[in-house]
Amino acid sequence: MMTRSKAACVLALTGTLLAGGMPTPAAFAADGDPVAGAESFTRACQRCHRSPEQLMMQVDGATPEDKTQTLGVLLPAHHAADATLRANIIAYLLSL
Repeated sequence: MMTRSKAACVLALTGTLLAGGMPTPAAFAADGDPVAGAESFTRACQRCHRSPEQLMMQVDGATPEDKTQTLGVLLPAHHAADATLRANIIAYLLSL
């Protein structure tokens, strides 16, 4: 059974591929600020995702790069369309 987050990730990835590209992990979090990401997560995400640590356990990927890739594809379609906001949230989540 596919979870909602995996379904959203598949949908976002499909859109990315149809648009003609596959983003790289560096494009998502290279310049992210984990402190700003913590504030952004509290403001924008924590209402639904109460535990960032638990959230990260559900993110596909064995390495930080894999998790960055998954989050980078998922977040634009999941309330984080702004690239800076996305990079900061990813940096924060990877810092946990």
